[in-house]
Amino acid sequence: MADMWGDLLDVQDEAAAKKKSEAELKQFTVDEGLSDIARALLFLKGANEVQVHHVAANLAALFREHGRAVHDQLGDQVTRLVRKCAPEISVCVAQSMLQMVQRKYMSEADAASCALGVAVAAITATRSETEVFNSWLEVLDALVPTLPAAVLETDLCALALHKGEVDASVESRVACCSILGAIAPRLSKATVEHRFLTKAMDMCQDTDYAVRICMCGQLAAIAHAIGPEATEALVLPEVLELVEDEERSVRLAAYQCVLELLGGGAEDDGGEE
Repeated sequence: MADMWGDLLDVQDEAAAKKKSEAELKQFTVDEGLSDIARALLFLKGANEVQVHHVAANLAALFREHGRAVHDQLGDQVTRLVRKCAPEISVCVAQSMLQMVQRKYMSEADAASCALGVAVAAITATRSETEVFNSWLEVLDALVPTLPAAVLETDLCALALHKGEVDASVESRVACCSILGAIAPRLSKATVEHRFLTKAMDMCQDTDYAVRICMCGQLAAIAHAIGPEATEALVLPEVLELVEDEERSVRLAAYQCVLELLGGGAEDDGGEE
């Protein structure tokens, strides 16, 4: 793992060359005998921005090399980090988590248990940073196929409903729509109807066009979960109203939704019991 820390050593050399104060240099000086995980933990606890960013960027490499032990020793610290860190560091952690999941550096069960809590913490803490939301929603999209339906119904459904509260930011409400669309195909018709169908339909009437656009993009997935009868009774009227929306971009999204529905998005009940 020597190469992994090369950039940080370069930072140390640069700092020395610029005659930084002894206190500043001390922040970049670590015991060379520390393990990779111990060094990463030290950096995270030290809260030096350069060191923290370096750990965030290299989390996937740590997982590849050391597996579940990384989560066991760093998980709590990383979760605390994403709740309060700068947006660029949160995005960096999300990118590492996404790489870990997509490249299967751990088993699906371990990847889900390690990444899900961090992703939920990050999304819960985020208020309006679009890039942060999008980065962590990518992580959730990658995790959804690996998660039990019970986890989707409890953890992710609750997260979506929280982010979709009427006084939440536009970006937060958009995230709500995205999560609902991602989990709907994995849930039973009864679960979707009971837990969030009404909320999804309400989002079609949101006052912000970005939320209405996003919800249009999720309606085919929801229709697939609830079946043709419920789709005709509940979803289709909303889509037809959105086709006449005052915003052109919403109308285009609604037309695309109609095409998806006509293409078989609601052929059967789908979902998991």
